[in-house]
Amino acid sequence: MKSIKSFASMWRKKELAQRKINDALQGYNLTTTAKDIYVFTAAAHSTCITNIVNHSHFADKSLSTIKRAVQELKGKKLLVESDLNYLQDDKRVVWLTINEHSTNA
Repeated sequence: MKSIKSFASMWRKKELAQRKINDALQGYNLTTTAKDIYVFTAAAHSTCITNIVNHSHFADKSLSTIKRAVQELKGKKLLVESDLNYLQDDKRVVWLTINEHSTNA
């Protein structure tokens, strides 16, 4: 088992990361799931709902919760649909990217 000191260090890093996320998204009243999806999409440069659902971080989130959070982000114009669909035959997959013009995150 990890030492108490190690857990304390991890907690401080988690708090700092969360503070930075909240600062970057200030002015947007987002759910925690929406914030996580925004950061996940920014880190991946683009993603789709299937990738989000299949990622271990979102294992405890239902498909409907994830879809609702994506709609929340799209409604606030933080996520936009990308034109990456030309890369594959399945037109049902919608690729999402962050709207870099909406925030300085």
